[in-house]
Amino acid sequence: MPGVSFPKADPTAVERFHRWVPRAPSVERRKMFGQPCAFAGGNMFFGVFGTQLFVRLAPVDRARALDQEGACLFGPMLGRPLAEYVVLPPSVLEKEAEALSWVALGLAYALSLAVKKRARAPRGARGSETLHR
Repeated sequence: MPGVSFPKADPTAVERFHRWVPRAPSVERRKMFGQPCAFAGGNMFFGVFGTQLFVRLAPVDRARALDQEGACLFGPMLGRPLAEYVVLPPSVLEKEAEALSWVALGLAYALSLAVKKRARAPRGARGSETLHR
């Protein structure tokens, strides 16, 4: 996005992302906002943004997640939150089993959505590379 600068991915957040992203054939890792994210059926469901880890959740799960202290809607641009995405609070990040359960809910929700065909990037476009690890 021209004119928008995003924070650099925090090494601890990236390490957690790689450890927690589901290892399933339906999961694709690629970058969004210049940072590692996970997609299923073309739908983003888990990712890193600076020091934050966020997950896309169904309405009922989202409401439960937002009830936790420190959780909030994910907004990569100030004042423009993405309504289905929740930033996992520090209390969840410190409990790996709990974090994994939220990521699993995110994957299940992404798989319940209509499959998105990935737009073909114009020749020479940057940022469309797949993450490898």
